[in-house]
Amino acid sequence: MVGFTEHTPLTSPIRAEIQAMRRGLTLVMENNMSPIEITTESFDVINMLTNNNLLYDDLIVQCRLSMRKQEIIRMKNVFHEQNRVADKIS
Repeated sequence: MVGFTEHTPLTSPIRAEIQAMRRGLTLVMENNMSPIEITTESFDVINMLTNNNLLYDDLIVQCRLSMRKQEIIRMKNVFHEQNRVADKIS
């Protein structure tokens, strides 16, 4: 398991979630980890990755490209209380 923290300049919460997803996918590629399961507290991020969103299109496209290069078992939404790993990192 690999985790990270990163300073995010003033931005919207959803943009910060997508940036974190992009950074996580980059770490997966750099460390040759697969297969992977993506979990997030943000249903909106999952929705944007499977559909389109013009406002965040630049980040969404980068995430999709990274995801195509990985063996992703599944992508799922978890409730905040279930995401103990993220809570400990933050």
